[in-house]
Amino acid sequence: MKQSLIYFYLMAKRLFKKPIFLIFFISLPILSVALKKEFTVNNIHLCAGLYMPSDDATSEGIKNRLVNSSDAIKFVVADSELELNQMVATGKCQCGYVIPANINIIMDNGKFRHSIKVIPGTYSISSITNELVFSAIYNEYALHILENYIDDTGLFRDYQKKRIQDEINTLYNTYKTNGSTYSFKYTGEETLSKDASVLLPGYLILSVRGLLAIVIFATCFAGAIQLYQDRNNGIFRTRFGYRLHLSGVFVILTPTLIISLSCIVGLILSKSAGNIFKEIFFMILYDIMLTSIVYVLTLLIQSRTLFCGLLPVLLISSLLICPVFIDVCELDSRFKLLQNCFPPTWYLKIFT
Repeated sequence: MKQSLIYFYLMAKRLFKKPIFLIFFISLPILSVALKKEFTVNNIHLCAGLYMPSDDATSEGIKNRLVNSSDAIKFVVADSELELNQMVATGKCQCGYVIPANINIIMDNGKFRHSIKVIPGTYSISSITNELVFSAIYNEYALHILENYIDDTGLFRDYQKKRIQDEINTLYNTYKTNGSTYSFKYTGEETLSKDASVLLPGYLILSVRGLLAIVIFATCFAGAIQLYQDRNNGIFRTRFGYRLHLSGVFVILTPTLIISLSCIVGLILSKSAGNIFKEIFFMILYDIMLTSIVYVLTLLIQSRTLFCGLLPVLLISSLLICPVFIDVCELDSRFKLLQNCFPPTWYLKIFT
């Protein structure tokens, strides 16, 4: 035990003499807080495009309702269908809607079905936007039905009818909002305006914990590269048997544990942590597991160059396959076996 503490002290002392490591150690908690703020759903702007070739009263009413409606989804008006397609193709909007001219006439003739063109994007939020679009259309069409009813029934004389038509929009909205008429209301409307996470696809994660897990993974490999250098420099030439392996293990484990401490602080400050004792226990377990795997790799791979060549491949693969930004298993369950081949997945699955 005493010898292990000496190894840890010597390796830690060497690390903290390196300015780059010291800066990285201090900056991790700050970066964690910044990333947490960036990953909040309030900073994720979801947009739907809208193109309406007509500028009649009903079309203007639909456009105004959509542009001024939900805080969770922003509707952006395009000047042409071509521009709308470009907005969706470039990712500026997640989907788009082309609402035809004379929508009132189309609905009066019972030809509403398939009249609205939907342009899907890279991922669909149409389950929500469809509701918003059709709600705006039917609210405006109801006003059109009311105007037609006044005309058809002849309830008012000509001069009275003109006065009523000038006021009908105001009256309609007044009766609709004061509880005098029957209407549907989204029960989750307030929640939706404050939390857009329900609109995000199930595979999107945006995890601070996931990024920190990859950082620890990378630190463990960086320790292994240092181990190759120490072996070449002959630092361990006087050590044999278990002492030789113990020294090698501590070269990898020491930076991993120290960076893990910084990551724990980052999780706490960014409010990404749960029970602190659980966090520390599983972080240490993760460090020991990583160190064991990487140390065995250094014994199997004698070439430092080959080992360094594997590092970028493993890191990039981990970011793509492990549940850090996306969960590929949600896209295709066949990725599950491949995902479990990466140690960060084992750690992250404990907290999901």
